[in-house]
Amino acid sequence: MELSRARSDMDANGVPDATSAAPLVDVVAVGVPVPDAGGPYTGHEGDTILLNATRSSDPDGDSLSFRWDFTGDGEFDTTWSPTPTVAARYTDDFSGAAVVEVSDGTHVATARAAVSIANSPPEARQLDAVAEASFRIEMAGEKWHNLTFTLASDAGVLASLNLIRRPGSPASQAATTGLVTFSLHDHVTATLAYTPDNDPVNGGPRGDNPAWIIVVFPDGHEVRIHHNFNVRHGSTWTWTEADLAAFFLHAGVTFRASLRDPGSDDLTATWDFGDGTSVTQMFFNNRVSPDPWQSQGGTAPFVKDVSIVHAYDPAGPFLVTLTVRDDEGGVATTTLVLSNA
Repeated sequence: MELSRARSDMDANGVPDATSAAPLVDVVAVGVPVPDAGGPYTGHEGDTILLNATRSSDPDGDSLSFRWDFTGDGEFDTTWSPTPTVAARYTDDFSGAAVVEVSDGTHVATARAAVSIANSPPEARQLDAVAEASFRIEMAGEKWHNLTFTLASDAGVLASLNLIRRPGSPASQAATTGLVTFSLHDHVTATLAYTPDNDPVNGGPRGDNPAWIIVVFPDGHEVRIHHNFNVRHGSTWTWTEADLAAFFLHAGVTFRASLRDPGSDDLTATWDFGDGTSVTQMFFNNRVSPDPWQSQGGTAPFVKDVSIVHAYDPAGPFLVTLTVRDDEGGVATTTLVLSNA
């Protein structure tokens, strides 16, 4: 931009004696961006919130760049970008402000917007009671008779064995399953089928064949279920232990459940076994230490598969209650009835 020149007329005759050089001035825009962080923003922990600064402007029409601090803690969570929007994930409840910085390349201006992220309660899912054991069958008495074992639940056959009585000790010719896991919430039965008619002699009038189902628990202890079959019978006889719950209630039932928090809260599980006893377990989101207040960036959702073993005296039924709490006071409860009747 060219300004007016200075002139001098020393003799006052109306003719300039001297004229200055034309001065040149560079004009620089001095307009500061007008930031707008949008909002207010609301949601629940675990939500992704779209922060929007599109209403920001620059009085000189300059191109703008943006960066965001999601929680207003002074630490920016994004780098400079020409895009005015950003998806911010809040893994924990939060009450505060998001901050946007807006730059035209020369000037920087800041705006804040209120953010309110509410706690979401946890969930307790898939509460179940299971038993773990292997099964062995033995048979004494007369030789060459067949014994078949079937372990079944509402879901189908879990395991099966076949044994032919041969000369020698019953224990030396037993048949054994591998470790079997099944739900006591289902109806679990054990059946022995005894077939003596392939024996050409088929025993005497008072003969019988004792047979056993031996339940072998993971800790090594055993429970024996005994039945005698009359050998003078021409076809297959069956005997069923209608419900194995009593054996596993006494030996130790494994309770399992899946805990879920929509955010990143730590979880506490309290097991009330329905017999006057209870146990509490603690699960940290970072597996090490408690979740700090309004902390962001943890694992969300926080899902934890949990289990615990408990043994009962042989009586029931028992109302088992699992209560899960997050570190913000959210609570969820689920129950099951365990019975050996």
